[in-house]
Amino acid sequence: MSESSRAPEACEVALLVADLPPETYQSRGLGTRLADLIADLARDAGFASLTVTSLWTNWRMLLIVEHLGGPVLPQTSYVRNMALLGLLPNSGLDVADEIELRIVL
Repeated sequence: MSESSRAPEACEVALLVADLPPETYQSRGLGTRLADLIADLARDAGFASLTVTSLWTNWRMLLIVEHLGGPVLPQTSYVRNMALLGLLPNSGLDVADEIELRIVL
């Protein structure tokens, strides 16, 4: 591959799995399967890494990042448990509550 045709080093990733009644699609592995496909496509396109920006309270995305080989964050289990107990805020979060994670392919 010539220098001018090289892919950028990082590929930004965003996922959305709908969770709307009557059909709920979250917690069925769809996000993980989509992320695996995106990682394969990015790798094939020559990207060296994936970048994910997520709220620190989005434990499902944090688990997907871990699954893809990204950083294992100590708060993931805590955040997941707090979310399942309904103890995390659903609104009022801003950019300061976001984290950026990098996954090396």
